[in-house]
Amino acid sequence: MLSDSYNMERLRQAKSSFNLAFALIASISIINLATVLLFLSGNVSTASVTTAGGIYGAINVCCLKFCKDANDRLDETAKVSGDEA
Repeated sequence: MLSDSYNMERLRQAKSSFNLAFALIASISIINLATVLLFLSGNVSTASVTTAGGIYGAINVCCLKFCKDANDRLDETAKVSGDEA
């Protein structure tokens, strides 16, 4: 019974991680395209593009690391509960 709840939670976490990664990739693509268009039209400076890209990249890394850590904790919990059974 407890194993089923762990498996359900792991599946939910995996779906959430996939959805977050997909949304981040889609938003990166849109933002990169918009940034290139603005840069080529001369509406933004090189420094602004570099700064925005760095900030957005750091946010993406933090979000994906958070998802990975959550999945790793669930895997560790499943191992421990499996060893005790």
